[in-house]
Amino acid sequence: MTVSWGRNRDCRQLALGTAVAAVMVTLAWLGACRRTLYVRWREPLATLGALVYSVAAVEEALRSSIGSHVERHGGSTLRLLGSMAAHSPAIMLLLYAARLYAVKGRLSLAWGMVVQPLLAAYPIINGRRLCVLALDTRGTPALMHELRRRLALIFGAPFVLLDTTADRSASSAHMEDCIAVHAFTVVLCMVALPLLAVRAFEQRRRRLQKCWEEQQQRAAQAAEQAHNWWMWSPVDLPPSSSSHQQQRQRQQQGGGGGGARQQAAVQEPRQRRLWWADGGSDEDEDEEAAWLEDDAAEAAAEDWQESIPRPLEGLLHLYFCTCLSWAASAWLAALVA
Repeated sequence: MTVSWGRNRDCRQLALGTAVAAVMVTLAWLGACRRTLYVRWREPLATLGALVYSVAAVEEALRSSIGSHVERHGGSTLRLLGSMAAHSPAIMLLLYAARLYAVKGRLSLAWGMVVQPLLAAYPIINGRRLCVLALDTRGTPALMHELRRRLALIFGAPFVLLDTTADRSASSAHMEDCIAVHAFTVVLCMVALPLLAVRAFEQRRRRLQKCWEEQQQRAAQAAEQAHNWWMWSPVDLPPSSSSHQQQRQRQQQGGGGGGARQQAAVQEPRQRRLWWADGGSDEDEDEEAAWLEDDAAEAAAEDWQESIPRPLEGLLHLYFCTCLSWAASAWLAALVA
């Protein structure tokens, strides 16, 4: 008995799951045993695993009968949006992207800006297959249109979007509404949120790195100043200083014995300077170390407070990315439908 590859979803799910597991095991093995190869090939391998997982997520959503979950909306647009996001590939792709960036791959922002739209392409292209199952329930088409209207009112305000459903039939308009909502969840969860999170992480890492470098420079300067202060002696004073003039006057008054006294006066501070360098007073050294530690702690606290992003700035970035996601989903819905 032969098994048809195009009709047997279990075989496809098994193959896709095996491919995803193989890529993850390869990444883990390279990270543990072959660090050089891991650094060189981690981005292509992680991207390959994400592409395979994107296909597997769509197949799993089709296999789990999304329509039976969507019909539990109870007349609420918010519950309908949650059902569309929870039982579509959007949430699974978001969780995979979080693990990919934060744990496994640690991809850069530049790489993610190229790869993330490619990862979202397959779920969006297959959005019609998901919407056929979602719209085949009672009361869903009208509620889907209301959901799209509210999303356009909230997130479409910064953009001028045309109503592309005006010249279409009722079935085509409902299909476009569903595809727009589905594309919105995919673009938001698979493109906007991961890239926004990676950008915030990279900015925070750069700020902390800069603060750490500045702290090290300040600590080195403070240590150098303290070292120069403890190592000071009258020998290092310029000839114009008052102590040097007094020493010269004593030398002239003392006659022949002035040379011996001058040599003793020179040797004494040098010995004292070597004694300070060899250890000096333990109390003075402890006081100096405590002063340096307090200064470093205060600088670290100030740098940490400056590195925390402002909440208003993060909310504005999130809203703007959501608006961009809605604009892209509306355009893709008109294109795919």
